Amino acid sequence: MAKILIVGCGYVGTALAKSLLKESRHEVWGLRRQDVSSIEHPRFHTITCDVNDSDLREQIPASISHVVYCVGAKSRDPDRYRHAYCTGLTHVIEALHAIRAPVERLIFTSSTAVYAQCEGEGVDEDSSADPITWNGKILKEAETIALESGFSSVVLRLAGIYGPTRTSFMQKVLRGEASSSAAYTNRIHRDDCAGALSHLLFLDSPEFCYLGVDEEPATRLEVTHWLRNAMQQRGLRAAEPRHEEKTMSLNKQCSSVRLRHSGYCFRFPSYREGYSALLDEFIVAQ
Repeated sequence: MAKILIVGCGYVGTALAKSLLKESRHEVWGLRRQDVSSIEHPRFHTITCDVNDSDLREQIPASISHVVYCVGAKSRDPDRYRHAYCTGLTHVIEALHAIRAPVERLIFTSSTAVYAQCEGEGVDEDSSADPITWNGKILKEAETIALESGFSSVVLRLAGIYGPTRTSFMQKVLRGEASSSAAYTNRIHRDDCAGALSHLLFLDSPEFCYLGVDEEPATRLEVTHWLRNAMQQRGLRAAEPRHEEKTMSLNKQCSSVRLRHSGYCFRFPSYREGYSALLDEFIVAQ
């Protein structure tokens, strides 16, 4: 029975906690700025604080054996990003060392933003990760902090996360505001984020890095038209999408081969399975 700390128990972290509590005998602590009120379970405990609070080490149990750091910045601002991903991660690592926690695995959730490729290239874990955007550079710096933490660490580079309650893209498709760009996009369903994290927490001899994307990169044009047709088949009148030239910063084909070869099986292998599962909920809400 592992004792797992989820730092940043929000959209993905809460799904991970529920999955771990349902499928195992693990004990889970969720750390976030607000109480995790959506989880009621005898083996779940809330730590209500910020990762940079001065009393952090007093809040974390000394028995923690596994850690997932999946915080999100409050806004797209360089200072807030650095505060959340670099300063906060450093503070958590220092607290874990100070209390002599027997950490067997630390996972840091990063982003495919660390890849600067933008001409439709195929990208995997061996591809050059030399970010040119400020957020990509900060995340790459945070990856280094995790990998040099002194713990057995793994980086999971996630693409765009979608799933329950995240309906903004479907709303844009419905209104005809979604682009029909020919640029490649990459995504992963929230439940596969949680599944991949759970898998990597206990994987024997993991690689230092994995790409958290589904099995099928697709152009925004493909996704928009498929989703529009699926809406129309369900009785929704979706407008024609607007045309847009490819966005250069979002045009690469990320591969999840390494993650799949490690033994992970996707619940939603592509956008088709993922959005099909969300459409009924979306239609009811209209």
